[in-house]
Amino acid sequence: MILRCLLVSTCLSVPALAGEISVSPDRPFPAILEAARKEPKPVTVVMHAGTYPISEAIALGAEDSGIHFRNAEGAEVVIDGGRKITGWTKQADGLWRAEVPEVREEKWYFQQLWINGRRATRARTPNKGFLHMEDRATSAIFPGEKPGDEKWETALKYQAFTTSAPTFAIFQQIKPEETGDVEIIIPHTWDVHHYHLKQLNPAANAVLMHGPRMRELLTNEPDGRFHMENYRAALDAPGEWFLSRSGELLYSPLPGEDLSKAEVSAPVSQKLVSIDGAKDIRFTGISFRHQQWVMGPDGYGDPQAAHMMGAAVEVDRSENIHFDNCEISHTGSYALWFRHDVGHSSVKHSHLHDLGAGGVRIGPTTQPGATKTTAFVTVDNNIIQHAGRIFPDAIGVFVGHASDCEVTHNDIGDLYYTGISAGWHWGYGETVAHRNRYENNHIHHIGWGYTSDMGGFYNLGTSLGTVVRGNHVHDISSHRYGGWGLYTDEGSTGLVFENNLVHDTRESGFHQHYGYYNIIRNNIFAFGKNAQIQRSRPEKRLSFIYENNIIVWNPDTAKLLHGTKYNWADVENRGHGDPKTAYIMRKNLYWPVTGKMPEMTEGWSWDEWRKQGRDSGSVIADPHFIDLAKRDFHLKPDSPALKLGFKPWDLSLAGVRSDGPRGKAWRKLAEKADFPNWEEDSKPWPSPPWSIPMKTFEFAADGTLPVIGATADLSKEKKGDSIGVTGEASSPIPPEGGAAKSASPAPSKKSIRIKDAPGLTPAWLPVLNLHPKFAPGPIRVSFDAMSQTGAEWFFEVRGGEFGAGPYLSWKDGKLAATTARNVPLADIPTGEWFRVRMTATPGSGTWNVEITRQDGTKTNHPDIPCKTEWTKANLVLWSAISNADTVFHIDNLELSGE
Repeated sequence: MILRCLLVSTCLSVPALAGEISVSPDRPFPAILEAARKEPKPVTVVMHAGTYPISEAIALGAEDSGIHFRNAEGAEVVIDGGRKITGWTKQADGLWRAEVPEVREEKWYFQQLWINGRRATRARTPNKGFLHMEDRATSAIFPGEKPGDEKWETALKYQAFTTSAPTFAIFQQIKPEETGDVEIIIPHTWDVHHYHLKQLNPAANAVLMHGPRMRELLTNEPDGRFHMENYRAALDAPGEWFLSRSGELLYSPLPGEDLSKAEVSAPVSQKLVSIDGAKDIRFTGISFRHQQWVMGPDGYGDPQAAHMMGAAVEVDRSENIHFDNCEISHTGSYALWFRHDVGHSSVKHSHLHDLGAGGVRIGPTTQPGATKTTAFVTVDNNIIQHAGRIFPDAIGVFVGHASDCEVTHNDIGDLYYTGISAGWHWGYGETVAHRNRYENNHIHHIGWGYTSDMGGFYNLGTSLGTVVRGNHVHDISSHRYGGWGLYTDEGSTGLVFENNLVHDTRESGFHQHYGYYNIIRNNIFAFGKNAQIQRSRPEKRLSFIYENNIIVWNPDTAKLLHGTKYNWADVENRGHGDPKTAYIMRKNLYWPVTGKMPEMTEGWSWDEWRKQGRDSGSVIADPHFIDLAKRDFHLKPDSPALKLGFKPWDLSLAGVRSDGPRGKAWRKLAEKADFPNWEEDSKPWPSPPWSIPMKTFEFAADGTLPVIGATADLSKEKKGDSIGVTGEASSPIPPEGGAAKSASPAPSKKSIRIKDAPGLTPAWLPVLNLHPKFAPGPIRVSFDAMSQTGAEWFFEVRGGEFGAGPYLSWKDGKLAATTARNVPLADIPTGEWFRVRMTATPGSGTWNVEITRQDGTKTNHPDIPCKTEWTKANLVLWSAISNADTVFHIDNLELSGE
C-alpha cells in the first residue's frame, strides 16, 4: 500500500479536460498511442487504474513529442511486459506444474519468474554459494578438429575445466536433452560471465562450455567459483522453478504457498519503452514491470559493469524526457538508460527495484566522437535497490561518457558490485565526463562478498570539475580484494571529495589507484577492515591532496595506510625527495580507538612520518563523536576536529528526501532494505584450502604445463631448454594418499619433462615454479622423479631467502638434503623412479621426508634441519643445474596443507 500511494500523481482526475485524453486498460496500448498522436500537442494521456499489457517495446519518436502519460488521481497504473501463467496443478511429489502457452507462435521460453511479485529462484546448484573448479582441461580431454591446433588449446583455457569427483557427480545428473540449456555462471574478479554447458568427459571429470572468451579460468580467480542453473535435478529447494523446452513449468513451493491462488508472471517483452528523436515526453505515476531477457547461444559476458547490457527503458537522441514518481521493476537488464545524445532529462522520485542488472545509466560507454554528448541528466530522490539479480556485476547508477549531470539524494543499496560508477575512461586523456555532481546519496550494503575491485563510488579517467559530496557510504564487502568506499581508478583526475561519511568497508575508505590532483577534504572515514587510506601506484605528478579529514580505526585489526613504503614514498627517490611532489596530507585528525598510534606504514613511525613533511598540522585525538559504537558520527561541541577547521554537515541529508507531503513514507520505504545479518551474510564464500590434487598428467596435452599457478623460467637464448608434458616416460609407482592416479582404469603414460641445455645463462635454468597459497601450518609436497644420464637438479620450498627451507638435490645417483648435501637420503641410479613425500611446518626449523623406491622400499628421514627464518611456503620449485643436454621428469605431483 505504501508503494501504491507513492506512485499516485497529484494531477487532475477525469473527466478529460482540454489537452487531455482519458484511457483505460481495455484499450490496447498501440491504440492508446495512436489516439494520442492525433491530438494537438502538448497532450496528456490520463491512464486509469489497471494493467496495460505489452508484448513489445512502446516505441516513441519525434511524432510523440509533447505527450505526457500520467496516472489518474489515486490510480495504480502498470505497463506490463509480462503474462500471467495459470492452470497450476499440484503433483504427488509436492511440486506445482503448469503448461506454458505459445507466444508469437512458438513455445514461450523465459529465464525469470515471479510468484506474487517475488522473483523466484531458477533451479540452481548449489542452492547457496558456489562449487569449485579444480584445474583447466586441455585438448587431451577435449580434442579439437585438428591435432595440435594452438587456437583450440588457447580457447580451452577460457571454456574447459576439471572438477573433483563429487562435484562432477552433480553434472552427471543432467539429462542429455537439457545440456544446451544448462547455464554455468562464473565470477571473474569484477565481472561475471554466463556459459552454456556443451560437453562432459567422465573419464577426466571434465566440463566443456560454450560462451565468452574474455577471462582465462582459474587465473585471476584461483578458487574457481561457479554455480549452475536450469536443469531438472537442480529443482531441489522451496522457491525454485524449472522450465523445460517442452513447455513444462515446475515450481517447488515455499511453506504455505498455493499456486492455484497465486499470481504467477513471466516476461515476454524484450524492452518496455524505447524513445528516439523526441522532445518533451513525460511519464508520471506509471509502473513498468516484467522485462524479458534470454541468453543467446553464445552465452553472455563483458569486461566490466555489464556495460553491454541494455535497459528496459532506453532513450536516445532526445531531450526533455522525464520520469516522475514512476516504478521500474522485475527487469532482466538495467532499468533505465539515457544513452546517446540525451539532454535535459531526468528520473525523479521513482522506485527502481528487483533488477536483473543495474539501475540508471547515463551516456554511452564509447567516446561520443563527432556526435553530441549526453548532458544535463538528473537522477534525483530515487530508491534503487535489489539489483544485479541476473548480472551481479552491474551498477546502481552508471554514468559513462556524459557531462553536467546530477546524481543526488538517491538510496542505492543491495547490489553485488559498485554503487555509483563514473567516467569510463582508462588512463589519462581527453574525456567528456566533466562537471558531474554526485551529492547526498546513501550507498550501502554493496558487494556481498561476491565481486572484487569495486566500491561505493568508483571513478575512471579524467573527470574535471566533478564533485562527490555529502554521500553516506557504508557496508561495502568484496570477495578477494577491494570493497573501497571512494575509489579513484585508472587516471582519475580533477575530482573533489568532500563532506562524505564512509565507514565499515572491507578495504580502505579511500583508495586511489593512480590519478592526478584529486582533493579529498572534510570527510569522515571510519573502520576500514583492512586499512583506511590506500595509494597503489606512485607517480611523479601530484596524485591527491588529503586534508581536514577525520580517520577512525581499530589498530588491533586494521592498518592506517595500506601497502608499504613503496606506495607512500616519493616516486623518484623512494622516501628521500620532496614529499609534496607525490601527494599532500595535512590537518587531518587520526584516532586509533585503542588510543595508541601505530606505525603509519612498515618502518615509519608517526614521528618519522612527520619528519618527512607529511601531515603538517595533523593531530592524534579522539574526535568525540556522539556514539561511535552505534555509528552516530555527529560531533560533540568540544571535538578537537573543529579546532583543525573541520566543518560538520547535516548527515541526515544523505538518501531520499524526507520532506514534502510523502517524504516520510518515501524514506520509510527506502529504509525497508535493512540487513541485520550483514556481517555474516556478506562474508566471501570460503575458498577450499589451497592444494594441487594428485596430478598424473594423463589428460594433459603434450608440451603444456597443466598445473594451476605454475610458471616456467626458461632461457632467453632459446637454446633448447623446455618444461612441459611428455609421453616419453611416466612413473610406475602406484599413487597413494591423495586421488587415484587417474580417473581412467588405464595407467598414466605421461609426466612433466624438465629439459636442460648447455650454455644457459643463468646456469640454474630452466626452473619449474609453483606458487602455493598455504594457510599457516604444516604442508605436504609429494612427487615422483626420474633422472636421465647427466642430469643435476634441486628441489626447494622457499619463503624468503634461497636455501632457507626444505631443500634436496640429485646428482650422479646421489639424493641428498640441505644445501650442503650433508644428509644423504638414497643412492638412486639414473633411469629409476622414486617418490618424495615431504612434510614440514614453517618456522619449526626442521622438515621430514619419506623416500619410496621403484621397488616399493621406503625410508624415513625425520627432523632434517632448515632455518627457523623459513616461516612460510610461497614458492615450490625444481631447478635444472647440469648445464648439459639432459632431462629429468616429475610425475604424480601433489601439494596440500595438513
